Parts: sequence; C-alpha cells; structure tokens
Amino acid sequence: MKKNAKWNKWLILPFSIILVVLIIVAGNRILTSVIQNKIGKALRHLSSKVQVHYASIHANLFESSASINDLEIDFIPYSNAPRYRHSLHFNNVTLTGINFFKVILGNTVFIRNISFNKADIKLDPFLLAKKDSGQAITDSMHVPFKHVAIANMAFAEINVWLHAPPADQLLLRENMNLHEVEINNGAATNTFTFKSVEGLLTDINYALPHDHYTISIKKLMLNSNKQKLVLDSLKIIAENHNTSTGNKTSRMNMDEATASSIEVTKFNLFHLLPGFDDDKHLQEQDPVAILVNDLDVRIMQNDQGHLSHHSVYCKHLTAKDIDFAKTILHDNLFVNTIKVEGCDIRLDQSLVNKIGTLKGEMPSGFDMPFKNLSVHLFQVSEADIQLHSSKEEFPLAKGQMTVRDATLHQTGADGNKEFRFSAIACNLSDIHFPLPNSLYTVYIKELIADSKAEMLRINSLKIIPTYDKYELGKRFGHQEDWISTNVQDIEMSKLNYGGIAAKKLAADKITFNNCSMYVFRDRRLPRLLQQQPLPGGYLKKIPIEIRVNHLQMNHASVTYEEFPKDGNQPGKLQFGNMNISISPVFNHPYKTDPVYADTYVRGSIMNSGSINAVIHASIVKDTYFIKGAIENLDLTRLNSSAENLGKFHIESGILNSLDFRFTATDKKSSGGIVGEYHNLIIEKLKIKHGVKKVAKIPTFFLKLLIIPKNKDKSMNVSRRTGKINYDRDPTRAVTFYLLKSLLSGIRASFDFGFLLPE
Repeated sequence: MKKNAKWNKWLILPFSIILVVLIIVAGNRILTSVIQNKIGKALRHLSSKVQVHYASIHANLFESSASINDLEIDFIPYSNAPRYRHSLHFNNVTLTGINFFKVILGNTVFIRNISFNKADIKLDPFLLAKKDSGQAITDSMHVPFKHVAIANMAFAEINVWLHAPPADQLLLRENMNLHEVEINNGAATNTFTFKSVEGLLTDINYALPHDHYTISIKKLMLNSNKQKLVLDSLKIIAENHNTSTGNKTSRMNMDEATASSIEVTKFNLFHLLPGFDDDKHLQEQDPVAILVNDLDVRIMQNDQGHLSHHSVYCKHLTAKDIDFAKTILHDNLFVNTIKVEGCDIRLDQSLVNKIGTLKGEMPSGFDMPFKNLSVHLFQVSEADIQLHSSKEEFPLAKGQMTVRDATLHQTGADGNKEFRFSAIACNLSDIHFPLPNSLYTVYIKELIADSKAEMLRINSLKIIPTYDKYELGKRFGHQEDWISTNVQDIEMSKLNYGGIAAKKLAADKITFNNCSMYVFRDRRLPRLLQQQPLPGGYLKKIPIEIRVNHLQMNHASVTYEEFPKDGNQPGKLQFGNMNISISPVFNHPYKTDPVYADTYVRGSIMNSGSINAVIHASIVKDTYFIKGAIENLDLTRLNSSAENLGKFHIESGILNSLDFRFTATDKKSSGGIVGEYHNLIIEKLKIKHGVKKVAKIPTFFLKLLIIPKNKDKSMNVSRRTGKINYDRDPTRAVTFYLLKSLLSGIRASFDFGFLLPE
C-alpha cells in the first residue's frame, strides 16, 4: 500500500509539469490571440480617415515581440474625394521589448524598439498642395492608449514616391532612427514627440508645390544630438514662370543653384517641426553656422524677348551666428558674419543697361523670402566679375569687399526692397565697365573705398569710346563729340557713403590729378539742331544728386580737334597745364545753399602764354559773370586751327594781353575786351585743287586796312577795346558760345572788324 502511494506521488510531478506546460501554451495562445486582436483593432480604428490592411500579425509572449506583415495604410483626408490618398506599404513592422500585460490591461505602453522595414510610401500631389489635409488626418487620429513610449523607432529601406500616373516619381530614400518617442492621447489633441533623431536620406528630388522650385539632394545626413545637418550635392531649379498677353510671353525666369556640400552646425532640428512655437526655447537656440562649398547660382531671364544670363560661383561661403529665433518668430533673418571666398561672377550686359533705372531699391524681380535681412559683417575675397553679351565676354572687376551692418528690408506693401549699410570698404582692380546706354567704357586700374575714413580713391581712370573718332559719327549719322578721357588719380574726401544707395554724391572735396581729355568732331556730317544746355543744365541732367563743397582739377589738359566741313585736314586747339577750382558744386540746390558758385581757371593755350579766368555763376539760373585775361600768347601756335578751320595763316604775332569781362545768359552775352599785341601779320587762304594758297587780295586788305600790325599800350585804350554782344544759338555747345562771345569782342575792336569772317 505504501509502495503504491509512493509511486502515485512520483506520477503527480510529471503530470503537474505537463499540466503547467499545457496551461502556459494555452495561455500563451490565448494571450497572443488577445494581443493580436488588440493590435489589429487598434490599427483598424486608428482614424476614420485611415484605411489599414495587413496580411498577418504575429506576437510572441516569451520574446515580448510582435510583427505585422504586408502592412498597408491609406490616408484619405476627404471622404468625398477618396481618390486623393497617401498610401504606405511596409513589408514588415517589428515590435520588440513590449510589456504585453500593460497592452492588455493598462492605458500606458512601453516598447523598446519598433522597426519599419522595406517600405514604399506614395504621396498624392493634390494632398501635398492642400495645407489642411495633414491637419484633417491628425485631428481624427485615435490611439487606444493614453501614453505610448518607444525607446527607438527605426525606418529602414524606405522609398518615398510622388504618385503621379502614369509613372510614380521617386522623392527620396530614407533610413532613420527616432529615439525616446512619446505619443500622448489627450482629451483635446494628440501629440507626437521624440528626443533625438539621426538618419540618412538619399536621392531626394522634390518639387515645392507653391514656390515653383525643385530640390535635388544626393545625400542628406542629420544628427540632432550633434546638432548637425550635412547635404551632399544640392541642386535647386526654378521652374519657368510665363505671363502671357495674347500669344506673347512677357517674362520668363529660369534659375538654378547647385552646391557640392552644405554643412549646418549648432542647429536645433526640432524648430522645423510643425507646431513648434515655444518662444522660450527659441530664444535659447544657439546661433547657427552654415558652410557651403562650390556654390553655383545661374539665372536666365527672358524680359520682353531679350534672353539674359547671370551666374555666381563661390568656392566657399560661410554664414556664422544665424539668429534662428528672429527668423522663426519675426520673419527676419539676422546673420552675424557672411564670408565668400573665391567668388566668380558673370553678369549679362542687359543688367548694366538697367542700372540707371534703379532708384535706391532692389529690382522688382528680386524675391526675398524674409521681410528683413541683416548681416553684421559681409566679406567677399578673391572676387572676379565678368560681363558678357552674345558677342563677347570681358572682365568687369576683381578684388575684395567688406560691408558692415548691411540691411535689406521691404519699404512698403508693394514689396520694394531698400539696401543700407553702416560701413563699406573695398579694393577693386582692373575694372572694365561699359557705361549704361552709351558707347563708352570705363577702365579703372584700382579703386579703394573706405566709408569709415570717408574717402574714395581711383587710380588710373580711362573713359574710351567703343568706336574710333571717325566711325562714331558715321554710326550716329550726324555730328557727335568723340571724347577720350584719362585721369591719373581721383580722390574724394569726407564722402557720404550713406547717400550713395539713394543716388546722392555728397563730399567735401573731389580732386582730379593729371587729367587729359581729347575731343573730336567731324563737321562734314550733318548737325542735329537740338537744344544744348548751359553748364547748370548739364549738371541737372546728371541722374544723381551732387553736393560737393569743392572740386579741384590739377595739371589738366584738353585737346579739341575738328575736321572742317569743306577742308581736307583737321584743326586742333589745346589747353594745357590747367588748374581748375570750383566751389561749390550743386545740381539740386536747397534754399539754404549759396546762391553763386565760383570757378577759377588757370592754364596755357597751345603750350604758349597763359589764360586766367574767374566765373561767378548763379546756381539757381543760367547767368554767368566771366572775367579773365590771356597773356603772352605766340599766335602762330594757333595755325593748326586757323589754317584748317578759319582759312587764314598767322605769319607772326604776339598777343601781349587780352582782358575780357562779360555776362553770359541763356539768351545772349554782353561785355567787352581790351587787347594788346604786336607784330601781327595774317594772311587769308584759299584752297585750290586741294592745296592751300594765299588769297592775295583779301590778304592785302587784312594787312592794310583791317588788322593793324601793332596795338600796344601807346595806342588809346578805346581803340583796343571791343564790345561783346553775341546772341546765343541754343543748338550750339557752351564752349562754342563762349568762344564766339570772345571773338565777337575781338572783331569789334577793329575798325573794319565787320569785314572779318565769322
């Protein structure tokens, strides 16, 4: 009996073990089924605007894991338009480290890891363009737990497509990890947060729905813990904008920007997330830095049928200490430092022609994504600027520039942008600049500017016509002055740089050193009978406001050459070693400004004798009081112009003095001259068969009756005096007017001066 009892006791043990195993297996199956049903139910009731399908759900109680196979999710925000949907298909979703008892019994779930593997995500372009579609889905989301905590959420081999039949377009490939994810299901809203993110996005190709730009990125790496974002091979292309009237396209822009790499550091990626409006944390955001390598920006514009190209290449562009808080909260971009190294700029000729039409603001076509842009320090080094047209390409300038406290902001509702700065310094060389809407080009060997020192210096300035002196007039088809200018040195002191952006040139003094000017006119061509302004009128025609206290020209020379209408050789007149002082120079005077400006001229004529003059000019009206003297001039030096232009030869003669005093207005000149000369012998010329010969009869009367050989101080002053009375021809230049005024007085000083040729 005892033996049977002992035997029965040993039999109970294995049966108990088997029973426990059966209970565990059955319980595992029951719990697994419950868990699978709960997961399935949660997926099916995720949202009224979401449809979920899957092939199977597997849960393992012992391994605390679950997996979902062939998971398909369709987001349909608009029930009346079910064809518009975002579709997601995951080959497998794996969950590990699950506390299944909390899943079954509680409202809080902790999951160690969720992995979404091998997915195809198809996004609908219509829904992407609708800003409220995402919010519609978010508001309808239902999570069956009040709180879900996920230690790690991984996305592996994710392909995102733009669903645009007939062929879907790949937007990007993604591998990403989110850490410490929390989903909170509140009474009013649902929240989704995570502590950090790291990932790799490749083959990004996305067209912004509202901004007409396509962004392509070969590789994007981000790490929120290191606050680092790296882009490899970026390309931004602007799609065409066409504004048509009938069959004509009035404007088309096509822009492109590329960069080999972009590195963003100290950047909080969470500030890019929708709904982030924590002002306190934004204010605590560390300044952001951006490094761009091999930045290449190309702009093509079709403006009223003219196709223009511009490009900017920068080897390195660094932007440091970007205030992200101001950008997010106030739509203002503030950057402490921007440095551009190795800058290569190509500008179209058409841009130069538009410069004269700007009025201190940026062109209307310029689009800035911020209301205001501020840069404390902007530096450009190793810059090379070139200008190109359909026919040629030539250097414009090279050098470096520094701008401090630069701002670009909107001035009104019309979107005009105004540019300002507190200081600028630059050193440019080899400047080659075609003047807008003209046939002249400016060459500058070196330009040094420093707004803090209030100075600007130009070394070796040349202004040269595009065509030679005979070709220019032929191209116009009428008489036109051909002017070539060379200035060794120009210096501006106490220059107000703040007014330059508003097209105002204000300086205490401008000095021109060693300036030479050559002027040529071909009188064989027809002359346009256009109104010619006096000096004040020329100043007013300058498209910028000028306020200069003193203008000085040292060691200047002017050579005027003219080809006569009926001659075969040009005549030349030269003024050399001239020193000119003008004070003040205003073209738009204020009520408090001086009423008159004084000009002092001193120089020589044809390298002989001297000329001194003072011009007391009204600033507010065209009235000029002129006085001066020409002394000790060897008159034979004038034979180049006398023979070829006036048809007379000066055999001998010294002009001891010619004092002149007259008033010139926009109507006429009036005044007088007093002359003194000796040994003056003049012969009248005629041209026969292309050869100059002495006209004997006119020469006889010149010597005998009209022009006495001597008029010295022994002669009564009244006989050496001539009255200036000359009616201005408004179609003639001011130099012609002044010269003719003097000649009218000289003719009047001779008894038979009326016989002298005009």
